[in-house]
Amino acid sequence: MKKIIIFTLLLLAVTFTAMTSAPQADELKPIGTLKIIQGKVAVFTREYLDWVYAENGQPLYQGELVKTDFDSVALIIFSKTTKVKIPPDTIYEIYPDKEPEYNE
Repeated sequence: MKKIIIFTLLLLAVTFTAMTSAPQADELKPIGTLKIIQGKVAVFTREYLDWVYAENGQPLYQGELVKTDFDSVALIIFSKTTKVKIPPDTIYEIYPDKEPEYNE
């Protein structure tokens, strides 16, 4: 009986941990696409938790950051009608339903 209770508690703990740390379905869908217009662009990805050089056409996910170098320009395409131009030396956060904010 004692083993069954311990096993049940352990199973509940593992299930709870897995449910709270699993990404939600909305977080897995890209919400934009990156187009590099000029220079080098980096993305702080949730996968690596570090800055990595971006590729043209790279999908962007909620919570990621896009950084342009001092001589770089990028375009983020959220939909056919919503595009955001990222000027040089800027960090931009990918967040749905948020107006563009630029660092100066």
